[in-house]
Amino acid sequence: MKTIIAFRTGVLGTWREKYTGIAAFAKTVDWQLQPVDARTVRPDFKRIQDFWKPHGIILDASGAPEMFKGERFNGIQSS
Repeated sequence: MKTIIAFRTGVLGTWREKYTGIAAFAKTVDWQLQPVDARTVRPDFKRIQDFWKPHGIILDASGAPEMFKGERFNGIQSS
């Protein structure tokens, strides 16, 4: 099972709808999905990565796109 971190920065109501869809997909591909409110952990993304050791990250950066600079994600590929 692959661990995927799902960072959110936007409004919680909108995020719940997005997360419901992401979670439904995650079940079909055997992902362990870990939601994280990026606003509460910023800028300590390295600590989150060291703890969860994710295979990938899903970003909802609509609330703070500047928080998600590529160099903060320790070699995880983005697309």
